[in-house]
Amino acid sequence: MVSFVYPLNVCEYGNAGFGIMTNVWFFQTNRHYYDIESALRDKEYLQGNWGWPVSRYKKEIKKNDVALLWKSNVDANFRGIYAILKILSNPKGMEDNFENYWVKKENARAFKTWVECQIHKRLTPPLLIPKLKNMNLMNLSIIKNPCGTNFRVSPDEWEIISKAIETGH
Repeated sequence: MVSFVYPLNVCEYGNAGFGIMTNVWFFQTNRHYYDIESALRDKEYLQGNWGWPVSRYKKEIKKNDVALLWKSNVDANFRGIYAILKILSNPKGMEDNFENYWVKKENARAFKTWVECQIHKRLTPPLLIPKLKNMNLMNLSIIKNPCGTNFRVSPDEWEIISKAIETGH
């Protein structure tokens, strides 16, 4: 497993976050299952803690990791990274508030393992596939094989992505 340190300019979580060895993940959202547009507009929801399902990497995803919220199932020009999340818990069972913004609650309940997370930074504009392509990132696992909910981000990929985010793309 590859671990690395948060880039300080992108992930300033206070003293507790500096120097913590961590992993970075893609958490994929599909508009047919989760209403990401509404969730990202809800200021109260964004300021609170919310859940995201963990369908694989249950032993690797952990508290203090970083997740990049990826919007899928739209035209390629709109697929990409919409937010940076801080993972606040190790994988655990579902809590009631984790169902917010799911199109069908039964889809949310199908996942048995979740992490609690919080939006660290909403990307405006989002970092979309055309820009990622220009940055030579077309081999990202979430682009090459987009089936799933959770995907690894390598240290090299995170270095490129975090620099793009720091500079506003």
